[in-house]
Amino acid sequence: MTLPTLIQNHQKKVTVTRLKKFYTTINQAVKMSEAENGSYQEWEYPIDGDEDARMKFYNKYFAKYLKTTSVESYSQDSLDNDGNPNGEVNNFLLIKFADGSAMTMRTDVNGTDIAYYVYASQVGKSSTRYYFSFMFNKSGSVGNKSFVEPYSFLWDGTREHLLSHPRYGCGKFVANAYCARLIQYDGWQIKDDYPW
Repeated sequence: MTLPTLIQNHQKKVTVTRLKKFYTTINQAVKMSEAENGSYQEWEYPIDGDEDARMKFYNKYFAKYLKTTSVESYSQDSLDNDGNPNGEVNNFLLIKFADGSAMTMRTDVNGTDIAYYVYASQVGKSSTRYYFSFMFNKSGSVGNKSFVEPYSFLWDGTREHLLSHPRYGCGKFVANAYCARLIQYDGWQIKDDYPW
């Protein structure tokens, strides 16, 4: 094997290891929080854009169940499917973990959108190597047993659709929203046709 291949294989291994760890950790956090705070469907979800309410929500329902190095407010320009700013700004919480990864949370009355970054230095970038979308629906999980699941809105259930969906397909557009679901679908591995 060549050195670039060895490096790439190592990066893929780190990505999958951290992604699986995050998936387990975030779901354990919700489960522990429910034991203390009641059903997540009854939690006090803030209206998106209210920075103080978002931080209060995190501190009440997540802070004591996640091991973090920092939590702060974070804003970034919203992008269209071509990667161009669309004039809107998204506001999140940026949570960094000791292993060098991070997540952003945007919470509103419907639940929480979570972006997981394998490397905190990549926050704000939408690469299929480092950025993975998750959803935490207030109304309940969508056909899954966990609270927080890889993003799958409008997914038809097939592997092909995870790659080819015109808006959310992994590697097709800036969002790359289905990439975490694709890796999960493939048994928590990055297959050869993954758009690395």
